[in-house]
Amino acid sequence: MNDRLRQFLVVVVAISQLIISTLGSASSVFSVNGEGDVGTISDSLRTYFTPADYAFSVWGVIFLGVIIYSVYQALPSQRERAVHRSIAGWAMATMIVNTLWTLVFIQAGERGTANFQPLIIVASGFMIVFILFGLGNIYVRLHKQDAALTRTDRWLITLPWSLFFAWVTVATVANWSLVGLALGWEGEGIAQYLSAGLTIVAVAITSAVVLYSRAHVGTIGYTCVVIWALVAVALGNQDQSQLVTVVAFAGAVVVGVVTLVRLARRSSDDASALLNTARA
Repeated sequence: MNDRLRQFLVVVVAISQLIISTLGSASSVFSVNGEGDVGTISDSLRTYFTPADYAFSVWGVIFLGVIIYSVYQALPSQRERAVHRSIAGWAMATMIVNTLWTLVFIQAGERGTANFQPLIIVASGFMIVFILFGLGNIYVRLHKQDAALTRTDRWLITLPWSLFFAWVTVATVANWSLVGLALGWEGEGIAQYLSAGLTIVAVAITSAVVLYSRAHVGTIGYTCVVIWALVAVALGNQDQSQLVTVVAFAGAVVVGVVTLVRLARRSSDDASALLNTARA
């Protein structure tokens, strides 16, 4: 793809994602039946993994970060850089599907009404898996090119996509919890154990990503978002499930400890490299 066209399309897709996702989350303007927005529909499908409402404010930070990245990659000085060429396809695909997720999800209608469409919730679950896969690809590609990235790159490229990847890691679990509820898995016991189990899976994935990472600002951003989400899950369920609350809080602690270990190992490696250089 022509570099100028690529730069232009990334900006257009990023702005479209911001506008459509924001409107879809705050109004029913895109709903075919005019019933509800993302928040209203999600509230009608509250599960043991639904976080406290404040958690969703992180979308503002994520969208802002992606907009900043899109502007950065559009600068003339960035036009021919390999890093942007490497992630552009997945970046656009991820943003497009994330935008479509909003448009699809709000067609489900509120649970308990005649317009409710559980299969649309199922479709949204598969869409968010694709988004997670795409963000994972971006993360891996940035990891492989880390040596060529400047400090500015890490703040304006790695950090925004790490924040996005982190939130979607947890949001995938939340979305599939909604799928379970939409399909009728409502038993109190199974719902709690399923949410606790999925929380453990999310913590395991997060820990693996942190240990794989280069341990710089992207890693810290990734960890902070996951901890933010897990604490919100714990607070959102403290009145209905002690099991989920404990597992979510414990998961946040585990993620924090794993990150500290990874950062300490990075510092140790840097110190060893500096010492070896001095000896040479």
